[in-house]
Amino acid sequence: MGIGDKITWAYRSLILIGLVWLRFIEKYVPIWGALIVWLAVMVYIIRVPAERAAEVSETAEEGQTDTGDATW
Repeated sequence: MGIGDKITWAYRSLILIGLVWLRFIEKYVPIWGALIVWLAVMVYIIRVPAERAAEVSETAEEGQTDTGDATW
Protein backbone atom coordinates (compact mmCIF):
# COMPACT_ATOMS: atom_id res chain seq x y z
CA MET A 1 0.00 0.00 0.00
CA GLY A 2 1.46 3.32 -1.05
CA ILE A 3 1.51 6.56 0.93
CA GLY A 4 -1.45 7.92 -1.02
CA ASP A 5 -3.52 4.86 -0.14
CA LYS A 6 -2.60 5.22 3.52
CA ILE A 7 -3.64 8.89 3.56
CA THR A 8 -6.91 8.03 1.83
CA TRP A 9 -7.75 5.29 4.32
CA ALA A 10 -6.72 7.55 7.22
CA TYR A 11 -9.23 10.28 6.39
CA ARG A 12 -11.90 7.74 5.41
CA SER A 13 -11.51 6.02 8.75
CA LEU A 14 -11.77 9.38 10.55
CA ILE A 15 -15.05 10.10 8.76
CA LEU A 16 -16.42 6.62 9.44
CA ILE A 17 -15.45 6.65 13.12
CA GLY A 18 -16.90 10.17 13.45
CA LEU A 19 -20.23 9.08 11.96
CA VAL A 20 -20.43 5.99 14.15
CA TRP A 21 -19.59 8.12 17.15
CA LEU A 22 -22.31 10.67 16.27
CA ARG A 23 -24.94 8.00 15.75
CA PHE A 24 -24.31 5.60 18.61
CA ILE A 25 -21.65 6.69 21.10
CA GLU A 26 -22.01 10.46 21.50
CA LYS A 27 -24.22 10.13 24.60
CA TYR A 28 -21.63 8.07 26.46
CA VAL A 29 -18.15 9.04 25.25
CA PRO A 30 -16.79 12.52 24.39
CA ILE A 31 -15.25 13.20 20.98
CA TRP A 32 -11.78 12.61 22.46
CA GLY A 33 -12.59 8.92 22.77
CA ALA A 34 -13.40 8.76 19.06
CA LEU A 35 -10.13 10.55 18.24
CA ILE A 36 -8.13 8.11 20.35
CA VAL A 37 -9.73 5.21 18.50
CA TRP A 38 -8.92 6.93 15.21
CA LEU A 39 -5.27 7.37 16.22
CA ALA A 40 -5.06 3.65 16.98
CA VAL A 41 -6.56 2.86 13.56
CA MET A 42 -4.06 5.21 11.90
CA VAL A 43 -1.12 3.51 13.61
CA TYR A 44 -2.45 0.18 12.36
CA ILE A 45 -2.92 1.51 8.80
CA ILE A 46 0.58 2.96 8.69
CA ARG A 47 2.57 0.21 10.45
CA VAL A 48 1.04 -3.16 9.63
CA PRO A 49 1.10 -3.03 5.80
CA ALA A 50 4.68 -1.71 5.90
CA GLU A 51 5.77 -4.57 8.16
CA ARG A 52 4.10 -7.13 5.90
CA ALA A 53 5.77 -5.64 2.83
CA ALA A 54 9.16 -5.81 4.56
CA GLU A 55 8.58 -9.48 5.42
CA VAL A 56 7.61 -10.29 1.84
CA SER A 57 10.68 -8.55 0.42
CA GLU A 58 12.97 -10.32 2.90
CA THR A 59 11.44 -13.68 1.97
CA ALA A 60 11.91 -12.92 -1.73
CA GLU A 61 15.55 -11.99 -1.17
CA GLU A 62 16.18 -15.18 0.80
CA GLY A 63 14.59 -17.21 -1.96
CA GLN A 64 16.86 -15.60 -4.54
CA THR A 65 20.00 -16.33 -2.57
CA ASP A 66 18.93 -19.93 -2.02
CA THR A 67 18.46 -20.53 -5.72
CA GLY A 68 21.77 -18.79 -6.43
CA ASP A 69 23.59 -21.14 -4.06
CA ALA A 70 21.93 -24.21 -5.62
CA THR A 71 23.42 -23.45 -9.04
CA TRP A 72 27.01 -23.59 -7.79
